[in-house]
Amino acid sequence: MVSFHREDDVADARAIVDAMRVLQAHPELVDEARGGLPATLDRMKLSGTVRHAIAATLALGVCGVALVPGTPVYWSA
Repeated sequence: MVSFHREDDVADARAIVDAMRVLQAHPELVDEARGGLPATLDRMKLSGTVRHAIAATLALGVCGVALVPGTPVYWSA
């Protein structure tokens, strides 16, 4: 079944990738997220699906969970 919201899905995916690039370029944002995740997401001006995806990524990263593709843990998570 083809998604009728394909453009929205593509835009969300692009925004998630862009946000991840910002996090990689600015590790201080990850440190900031440890003290206040909602404030960091607001600072990055994220909303909707993109906000939830980045929040989950930061929450896992802040907790020290490293899910790396190609490892047994990644596929069982």
